[in-house]
Amino acid sequence: MPKRIVVIGGGLAGSAAAHVLVERGYAVTIIEQRDYIGGRIHSELVDGAAVEMGAGFLTKSYTNLLGFMAANGLDRRLYRQHGSSAIFRDGDVRVVSPSALAGNRLLSWAAKAHALPLLFKTFASWHNLDVHAFWKAEPYNNQSVANIFSSQSGKEFLEYALQPMLNGYFYWTPEHTSEAMLRILCKAAFSHGTYKMKGGLQRIPEKAAEGSEVLLGHTVTRIERTPASYTITAVHRGKEQTIRADGIICATTATAVSTIFSDLTEQQKKFFEAVQYSSGALIAQTYPQGQTRGDKAIAFPRIEGNELSAITLSPEPGAGNATYATVKTYASGAVAAKLGSLPDHKLQNSLMTAMKPVRNSVLIDNPRPVATHIQRWQEALPFFDVGHFGRLRQFHDGKIEDQDQPIAFAGDYIGGPFMEGAFTSGLHAAERLDARLRNK
Repeated sequence: MPKRIVVIGGGLAGSAAAHVLVERGYAVTIIEQRDYIGGRIHSELVDGAAVEMGAGFLTKSYTNLLGFMAANGLDRRLYRQHGSSAIFRDGDVRVVSPSALAGNRLLSWAAKAHALPLLFKTFASWHNLDVHAFWKAEPYNNQSVANIFSSQSGKEFLEYALQPMLNGYFYWTPEHTSEAMLRILCKAAFSHGTYKMKGGLQRIPEKAAEGSEVLLGHTVTRIERTPASYTITAVHRGKEQTIRADGIICATTATAVSTIFSDLTEQQKKFFEAVQYSSGALIAQTYPQGQTRGDKAIAFPRIEGNELSAITLSPEPGAGNATYATVKTYASGAVAAKLGSLPDHKLQNSLMTAMKPVRNSVLIDNPRPVATHIQRWQEALPFFDVGHFGRLRQFHDGKIEDQDQPIAFAGDYIGGPFMEGAFTSGLHAAERLDARLRNK
């Protein structure tokens, strides 16, 4: 009989680990708390058009993910995303691009000058800014982004260039982002374009999970070690059930680890409990493409006082020759935490009211959406703040996982806050677990 592996968490990291282990002959069971596979990759469909409620795109730098997609025929679904980026300042939507920044009024010349030393630092540390090995950037983990730009012109560059980008894409603040992470993001900005996927990105973790037994709507409550294996207790619809495992992949959020493992060492507790997450909430409204204005993203600096972090407008191919466009309105951080507790209609009213200053930039007249979706992310993405890269170095050096136990951890808090990071962490966790089981 093949050895039984239980993967706790059916997001991209967990499904990637499951895929590797199934290929290596293990019997794999994925236990997922939600009612779908994918975790923070979640695609809704409107007449065949994908509405991404979590991760929204990928780039050609995602080599491990693209390799998997090519091997499974998913790469043929990719299409290039063509859009513009803008910042909302002083009641105006201002386009952001290298050429536009040189001539527009978004930033003063003194503020623009801060981009040059940032680029120089990025190029100087280029080889250590590895999206497959975040721990290599640990030498640049000494201060937060907010501390770097403390002068008057630096604060302008921070508040109107860096903070909207961090908040709009990751729900982060400059105070919770380290210089190491900023350099990695600057390098990532040189990737050649972004890509979306017909039918939705959620098809990737679903494909990776094929061949595994999948238990949806199951919440793991505890794990107990027996002399020869592990017993996992999960609750489904109020009833407990137990599952035996020869090995475990834990691909939950870091905050969940301490709740299901009762025998963590003090060093392990310190590692997992130090990880914090940003929060997000969004409303996605889908329209026929002719009722919207192009393909764009608008970020809202916090200094402007608007409750929104970003608005995106994205056309998507649907069934037949139909094309739809989805306007997504985002809130993050403390605002998302506050609004996220509201009933759906109140959350929608709040975000729609905040959208009014730029409504004419994304919609033509006052169309009615053909579909509306709401998503709340209590734990959206992990902070890569000052100190976290040092913790990643500890993890890489083998100081967090017990090298004698068949338990491996995976997730974006280890691999990085991109789809590639989560996927790669799952691949590596599967390889470590396989090696330990074969060496027993």
